[in-house]
Amino acid sequence: MIHLSWNCQGLGKPLTVKHLREITHFPSSAYYFLSETHQHSHYVDKVRKQFGYIHGFNVDPIGKAVWLSLWWKPDVAVDVLLDSKFFIDTLVTCRNTGEKFRVTWMYGPPYFSDKAAFWDSWKDQLWNDSTPWLVIGDLNELLWSFEKDGGAPWNSLRNRYLKAFIYSNGLIDIGFKGSSFTWYKKEFG
Repeated sequence: MIHLSWNCQGLGKPLTVKHLREITHFPSSAYYFLSETHQHSHYVDKVRKQFGYIHGFNVDPIGKAVWLSLWWKPDVAVDVLLDSKFFIDTLVTCRNTGEKFRVTWMYGPPYFSDKAAFWDSWKDQLWNDSTPWLVIGDLNELLWSFEKDGGAPWNSLRNRYLKAFIYSNGLIDIGFKGSSFTWYKKEFG
């Protein structure tokens, strides 16, 4: 089962919708998570339905907050457990197998001033059961210096929120597939 997450940086742009049309042709993609849609629910729902996704959940902005949208196919049931301007936390059930797992669709805060409060808030959201858990999205946080290109130099003394989050929850980084630094030279990945 394929889970796709894309920081689309504006769903209202014709080129963005064109690229979305191309990636929605993957027949086994059960989910699409879009961050930074910069559109309200009525527009996002219209686009979602154009691409054949009956089910969806949107988090509209609060001020200039990030806009999030999650789409899924009917072969899974998705229960939204909790949502905020930075994430949609779900319990997913595969209809054909009954298998359950938790998926947190996340867009981490891009501003350093918001990071401590955000990552600390997850200490209260932990599950103590054996449900498999996947965290997917644009976390706006780095694990390693090689993940950074350009801008301010890597600060090795800075608090590593993501690393602590992964360690304290027994998670592993499974990486990603696609172009690195998709913002660079207008590449799409």
